[in-house]
This record gives sequence, C-alpha cells and structure tokens, in this order.
Amino acid sequence: MEINDERLAPPQSKATASAQIILPCSQQSISATAEQLAERMKMHDYFSHGKNVVHVVMEERISTLDPICAQLLRSESERFGELVRWSKVKDGDMEYAKLLPSRMRSDDAQALLVAIHQRLPKIRALVNFPPLRADGSVQRARYDSETGLFCTGPFEVADVSVAEAKALLGCEGLLRDFQFQSKADASRLLAAMLSPGLRFGPWAQATAPFPLNLTEADKSQSGKGFASEMIASLYGEHMSNISQQGKGGVGSFDEKIQSELLKGRPMVCLDNLRGTVDCKMIESFITARGAFSLRAFFREGSTDSRSHVLFATSNGIQMTEDLANRALVVRIRKQPQGYRWHRWPDGGVTGDLLLHLAANRAQYLGAIYAVLRRWIEAGMPINRTEHAFRDSVGALDWMVTMVFGCPSLTDGHDEIQQRQSSPILGFLREFGEAAGEGEYYASDFLEGAEEYGLSLPESVAKRMDVGGPPQALGRLLSRAFKEGEGISVDAWSIDRIIKPRGDGGGGGNSKTYRFTRILERSPREGWNAPGEAAL
Repeated sequence: MEINDERLAPPQSKATASAQIILPCSQQSISATAEQLAERMKMHDYFSHGKNVVHVVMEERISTLDPICAQLLRSESERFGELVRWSKVKDGDMEYAKLLPSRMRSDDAQALLVAIHQRLPKIRALVNFPPLRADGSVQRARYDSETGLFCTGPFEVADVSVAEAKALLGCEGLLRDFQFQSKADASRLLAAMLSPGLRFGPWAQATAPFPLNLTEADKSQSGKGFASEMIASLYGEHMSNISQQGKGGVGSFDEKIQSELLKGRPMVCLDNLRGTVDCKMIESFITARGAFSLRAFFREGSTDSRSHVLFATSNGIQMTEDLANRALVVRIRKQPQGYRWHRWPDGGVTGDLLLHLAANRAQYLGAIYAVLRRWIEAGMPINRTEHAFRDSVGALDWMVTMVFGCPSLTDGHDEIQQRQSSPILGFLREFGEAAGEGEYYASDFLEGAEEYGLSLPESVAKRMDVGGPPQALGRLLSRAFKEGEGISVDAWSIDRIIKPRGDGGGGGNSKTYRFTRILERSPREGWNAPGEAAL
C-alpha cells in the first residue's frame, strides 16, 4: 500500500530541513522546488538575463555573466543544500514517505530552469562603477532592481566641481596628448567619454539609441586604441576588444560580437576595422531599443541593447550608409616624432595615463558626474542636431557646448559620414595619407594600392579583366568630381587638373589629381563658445 502523506515521515531537525532541497515528485511541485532554489540562488548572485539564468562570476579578474543550462543546474543546485526526494520506505507491513538523497533528473532540470528564471531578479548589465541616478544620487547597493544594473566595483566617487571637471577632462586634462583633425573631433571624444555615464546613469531606462563611437586615425600607432582604453579605465571597466576576421562561419566577426554581448560587459570595442564593413547585426543592435536576440558559438540568449556602449577603431574604413549614419566619428592624427608626452602623477616611472586613472578613478568619475549633474539641473536639455540619433547626441551636444564651451558634435560630421559611405572618397583619403602631397594620375592610384597595401573600392577590385579596374576607377572619380574640380577629404584638398596632352598623339586631355594637406589649427585654440566655458 502506497501512502502519499509526508506527515508520516520521521521528524527532522529544523537545521537539517533548511539545508535540504526537495526535488519534484508526487508530493512536491516543480514550483515549490523552484521557489526553494531561487531563494538560495538570489543570495549567490544568480539572475535572470534575457532568456537565460546567469551567474555573476569572475573570469580572468573580470566579472562576467555565466549562463546556466539545464545540465549545469543539476550540479549547481548541489551548492545550495542536500538534494532529497520523497520516496516510499517499507517498514515491515507499513509503507511511509521519507526524504532520501537523490539526484536531479534531466527532465526536472529543464522544467525547473524555466520556473527559476521567472523567480530571479532581472539583471541588465554588469558595471564596475556605481551609476549616477536620474535624481543626481549615486547607486550605493551592488544591485539596483529598478535599473537592473549590478555594480561589481568600488563605490568611491569624489565630490568635484564643474570647473574642476573641465580641467580634468578637457584639452588641458585627459585630451592634452591627442592631436585632433578639428576642434569638433575633440568635442566628439569628450562625448564618447560621457556616453557610458549617461547611458548607465540618468538614462538607464531611456530607450534612445546611442551611436557607435568610432575613433579613426591617420596612421598606425596614433592612439586610436589608447583612446578607447582611456575611456574604459575612466570608468574602471575592461574594454572587450573584438578583431575583424573574415565573414560568416563559426568564429565569425558577428559571432564574436554576440558572444561578448552575452557576457553582459557594458563596453565592447570593434578593434582596428579595415576595408569594407557591412554588418547588419551591428546596425540592428545599435538601433534596438531593448531586448535583442543573440546566437553565438552554439549558445542562444538575449540582452538589452541599452546595456552596452559600442566603440570602434580604424585607420580608415568604408561603411554602409546605414552604419555611417549610426556612428559618431573622432579623427585623430599621429603626433610628430619627438613629441614630449605628458608625465602623469601616480603613473609610475613612465608617467602612464592609465596608471594615473586607476589611482585617481574616484576623482575622474566625480568629474563625469559633475557634468551630468549640471545637465540634470538644467532640466536634461537636448540640443537640436542633424545626427540620426537626435536624443542621445543632442543631450551630449548640450554638455560639450554649454559646459565645456566646445564646438558642436555635428560640426563637419556630415562630410565624414559621406566619405565613410563613399568607396572612392575613403580610398582617396587613405592614398593621401600613404603617398603624401603630390600630383598623381589615376594609374598611380592602382599602383599605390598594391604598393601601400590599400583596399581598392569593391567595384574596382572585383574587375578581373585587363581594362576593367581603370574603367571602374575612372567612373568613381568622375562621380566624385562631378560638381567641380576640387574636393576636400578630411586633411586633404584634392584638385583635379585637366590639361591637353602633350604627346603629339592627336589631342585629348589628361587628368591628374593634386593632393595638398590642409593646415590644421590646434583644438586648444578658441574653445570659448557661449555657455559656461568661463567657469
């Protein structure tokens, strides 16, 4: 005779009962077991992240979200108590129910994982800095249920004035060793520095998309990668760098990006992009306003697109028009040979900036928050801007123009976007940087591409017939110069010169292209735009 009454079980001590987890059976529902497990998992930093149950763990000294699958739950659950199940025990002629040690079955684990997911608190992202709330206060708990942000780092934030913030962050502070193509490029790097503070702070729950922060250099070793490292260090974060390697297949660029996003880290950098970048996944992710499905290396899940800020570095790329419209580009130039770099206090024997930031993070984070608080006090204004992301770029534009007195973020930015989405303009810029000033024939462009390792426009490179590449290149050049004989591409003025042939071959004209470098002014000059620049 089967007796399904747990009241007939031998009495147990409260200590023993509290350490036990009763697995599903006829006397124990899946919901009851899931409730037991969820309550104990909450105390050990388990959360619901998108479609997954995740655990906050340290991976090579970096906090990350480790997804828990059904098979892993079978062993993980043993950490929280003794797994037992009601079983029939026979004592002579009498049968009664008794809790006996047991293992979690695979089918139980599948059902429990779904039920546990519904009972755990939701996490959006891991951050290594305490975010600034919309009311100007700083998050003081590790986990904020309202924003879903989990702070894994220290909570120290110094009290810094706006005037001090300008000195710490501006061109006499963190930006002092960067040489920018224009003053507006310095504005855009300032905006990239403020973006994480805004996205994970006052606008933690806003749906406004944020742009891809692209730092573009004229030459190798100009500091484009260092700029993204500096921003990450400013917040005490580790920048997840993803290199571009081929298209499609296991381990593809798309999958690498999605894998890093699934880990929950807030800052991801697409490092040293080259050639033509056509990634629909990135375009979709940047414009998403919340949940975004991901699949990488046989794992599936989702993340909140608002929980990440994307960065990228390049020496010059061609983008699709859609991706170019989603970017905010900073152009930097390599410092001349012999340039004397600033030696930062607390930066070790070399005066390293990253060591200085690590030693003074509370002060620099306080500087970021001083700027954000001034924006909050002003009513969170949004400047009118021509950028596709009007809200986020408009808010950042107010900060850099009204607090720092810098030029608008969109000054000259349309021309940059046109060049990045134009195959020929991007190529001409790269050719100028490689070959330098001079007068060149179209044939020199083809020879220079091979000599300097430049990527020809796709319509030119794919022509395999003998006369195909010159013809395709000629058509692109004709379109580029259709409105006049001269164009400007970043630091280069390019004039098309048409003159009669002098070879006695029966007339006709020859065309050459004269490259002249445009002289730049220091971005430190004239930064006194209307607003609070005099603070």
